[in-house]
Amino acid sequence: MVLAMAGFAVEDLVIKLVSVRLPVSQILIMLGLLSLIWFVMIAKWKKIPLLTREMLNKPFIIRTLADLFAALFYVIAVVNSPLSSASAILQFSPLLVTLGAALFLRERVSLGSWIAIGFGFAGMMLIIRPGTESFTPTSIFAVLSVVMLALREITTRVMSVSVPSLAVSSWAFAACALIGFLTIPFFPDPVIPTSEDLLLMLASSVVSCIAYYALVQATRDGEVSVIAPFRYTRLLFALILSSWVLGEQPDTIMYIGSVLVVFSGLYNLGFGRIFYAAQSASS
Repeated sequence: MVLAMAGFAVEDLVIKLVSVRLPVSQILIMLGLLSLIWFVMIAKWKKIPLLTREMLNKPFIIRTLADLFAALFYVIAVVNSPLSSASAILQFSPLLVTLGAALFLRERVSLGSWIAIGFGFAGMMLIIRPGTESFTPTSIFAVLSVVMLALREITTRVMSVSVPSLAVSSWAFAACALIGFLTIPFFPDPVIPTSEDLLLMLASSVVSCIAYYALVQATRDGEVSVIAPFRYTRLLFALILSSWVLGEQPDTIMYIGSVLVVFSGLYNLGFGRIFYAAQSASS
């Protein structure tokens, strides 16, 4: 999960850099197609089918649609708001995933974990500060993306294990390219990318493939309520990259909120392991 979050933070940075010249729809198309090509080549090499009967079910279809809209909403948020702010809002996702795991998957979440999540939520409020200039209108798209990402993680858990992770990832990037084509009329006309744009997008596609595959594996193999806190590491990577490359300087309140989120996530992880170990020993 940490590897996936680091990769996504790099992908976000590339999106922010190329958005100076490329419209949102073109970014989605290029990222989706380039990443899909990598996955198709790997699937051919490993002789893994990318379309099977097991995929024709509600969880897989819902997951793919959630991926489609999550990509659209988040790219819009990254392009039109500070990277650090968009990444911070994205940290609502683990909270929603844990809530969804408890409500829909009936995973047991301890009182200590809920208290830690409460502190994480308080940290999020310090980062976003609704009603202030830090919460721009385009931040709504980041919130919508969070909802779609949480839905994606929950449906991943209930998908058939016979569906290869490589196929799941491939269809996600196909959906990314599809929504790019469908939204061309709503954004500025596509332009001829520069060599720098192509190089950045090509590198981003490789990183995205690795990150996305790692995310699918982590989500399918681990307890949602245990691995979810590791998603907070994406905020740390985003803060570092946005400050180092983009020159963004989050204020003290945002850093305090980020620390609250990260430490509540780490506590939740540790407490979750102890809780599940105790439950296993007593059963």
